[in-house]
Amino acid sequence: MLWVEAPTGSDQWSVASGPQFRFTAKEDCQRRADDLNAFELTMHRMQGASGAAHDAYICQLCTVDPRPEGALLYEGVDPRGPKGK
Repeated sequence: MLWVEAPTGSDQWSVASGPQFRFTAKEDCQRRADDLNAFELTMHRMQGASGAAHDAYICQLCTVDPRPEGALLYEGVDPRGPKGK
């Protein structure tokens, strides 16, 4: 599954939108992520943005959630805090 971090550097991840965000082969997903990251780098350079650009697109298995709150939920911790009784 293809994920995007927006804004870049924010650690706020969501499933990428577009014609294809699920892939049957990891290699196809990684190739798409590489293409999109190359495009993002080109745009970063064309805009003369300061600071280093980093990858905004990543590939993860459907069972992996790169969002910090997703990892917490997976580990059994609810980021919203304890439930009231």
